[in-house]
Amino acid sequence: MAVNYTKLPVQFGALLRVSRALQADWEFAKQASDASHYRRVLSVANGFGQSDSEEATAYGFMCSYYDSLAEKAGAEWVAHRGKIEDSSKGLWALLKRDLPASDERDAGGSIAYDYEDILGAITISARRGILGALRKDMLTQTQYVTANGITFGGGALTADNGNRGALPTVTVMTGLSHTLTGTLVLTVNSESVTKPTLDVSVELPYPLPDETEIVWGDRVLTLEKSWKDGPTGLTITLTRPGLAAPVEAGDDGNMFSVYSFATPAEGDMNGGVLYVRVIRQATAGSEWLIEYYNSSALTTKVGSDVTGTLVGNFTTTKPLKNGTAFTYTFDRVAANVKLPVATNEDTVSFDIQTPREGDRWTRAITNDEAGVLSTKIAKLWRASLPVAGAVLWAEANGASITKT
Repeated sequence: MAVNYTKLPVQFGALLRVSRALQADWEFAKQASDASHYRRVLSVANGFGQSDSEEATAYGFMCSYYDSLAEKAGAEWVAHRGKIEDSSKGLWALLKRDLPASDERDAGGSIAYDYEDILGAITISARRGILGALRKDMLTQTQYVTANGITFGGGALTADNGNRGALPTVTVMTGLSHTLTGTLVLTVNSESVTKPTLDVSVELPYPLPDETEIVWGDRVLTLEKSWKDGPTGLTITLTRPGLAAPVEAGDDGNMFSVYSFATPAEGDMNGGVLYVRVIRQATAGSEWLIEYYNSSALTTKVGSDVTGTLVGNFTTTKPLKNGTAFTYTFDRVAANVKLPVATNEDTVSFDIQTPREGDRWTRAITNDEAGVLSTKIAKLWRASLPVAGAVLWAEANGASITKT
């Protein structure tokens, strides 16, 4: 059989509508952000006040009861989702019958993600489960739903007060329709110069009825590498600002210019800092000995160069011992002024600004919930169906139920 795309949007939409109604039951009993939520209904002007101890006791007594209602409503929301997912009688059973045979369909469950990791670059290689198989078939059949728009607050990340390392530059940051409104949290779990990695999560402003408070990324994010994630729906690339523009210290003679780094490696630096010593030599034609060290102690050399004459520039991309590539221009005229006599020397440092373990950054995420179906699916499962195509499922199929 094949999926009947005349009936499926109506069937799926109806189940999503009921699920949203159950979620609303939970919200009314649990939350107090809207004037119609039960706690706010009781605390209106001339309602149950907190200054009168007996009124406050009565208010607390009722709120305890609403907590029990919320617990039951949350359990019903979860149970309803389980009925949809039932592989023998639920909607998933119908989809398993009608979807083309595939590894995704036969993997079981609703949604899971397989990844490909190429030197820290993370891509989604497959979406398994019924929603993965449905997404694949919808793309083939040009079936789409209305997308949600995802926006991010501010132009950069916000650093915690206790951070010790530099703020990464946001090179890429986008979200799919199931990226939920909340706070993006990035926490450094390894300050390796070669492969600095971060944990990624989205903290929700209020838990979902199944008590989900945080959506965690499946894999760690490596700086300078593309990172795509299933549960959060995020695509992120973060870059250390010091690769293209390292922070230089000590070069008061302006000997170095136009410097940058590529493929930084742990053994070549100390916390992302390379130390370069320039020694004026007596031999004509090899006046400048340039040595590269991995610490300020200048005990472990990771490379060296010799360049001669007292005029012009020396430009190079220097491969260091452990794989770091250091590109720079050395001004021999400036060096001759700074170090005019043989045996004169100077040490300059270059910092690529690697973050430190435990550093934490945040950024606000807003899902505009423009897609009725996309939004309801996002709350139930960490998945998105195809969006923005020519054949759209009618949004009315998922319109929320009004209770009076």
